Amino acid sequence: MKFNFSAIPAALDVFHAGKKLNNAAAWKNGQILGNVLIASITLARILGLNLPIPDDMLMAFAGGAVAIANGILTVATSSKVGLHTS
Repeated sequence: MKFNFSAIPAALDVFHAGKKLNNAAAWKNGQILGNVLIASITLARILGLNLPIPDDMLMAFAGGAVAIANGILTVATSSKVGLHTS
């Protein structure tokens, strides 16, 4: 399998102000689904479901995953925010 390295600059272009992904609604739906899944795992643990994951690892993963994904998807799906080139 060959990787197309010319796609990297195009992928990074969505982080510039005024640019966004073409299908922002689908990405926003994925963002919401990810948030719900992470919240569900955390809520299940709080309600007593014995998951074989230590609490500190679960909280670190959930917090980190949500923060990173939300930041990336918010910038990539909005033409109003992003990195300014000037």
